[in-house]
Amino acid sequence: MSLLCAPYLYYNVRLYTQKKYLADVTEIFNTLPWEKKQRLFKLGYLVLVLFFSIFWLIWILGFKDLSFRFFVIE
Repeated sequence: MSLLCAPYLYYNVRLYTQKKYLADVTEIFNTLPWEKKQRLFKLGYLVLVLFFSIFWLIWILGFKDLSFRFFVIE
């Protein structure tokens, strides 16, 4: 799961080191379409990671109960 979050962490660290995380108030309307696409992509990525996290949690909890039942039967 941490491998899924590594690209997002790298992206945020790169933005911070290049000081591109700050928005210039005078230039915001010139870069608005690019910023909108960028924010939607980040939102989609975070929703995907959230989906995988919840799916993985349910999957693991389901298999834990299933393996417990097999041990009890044997």
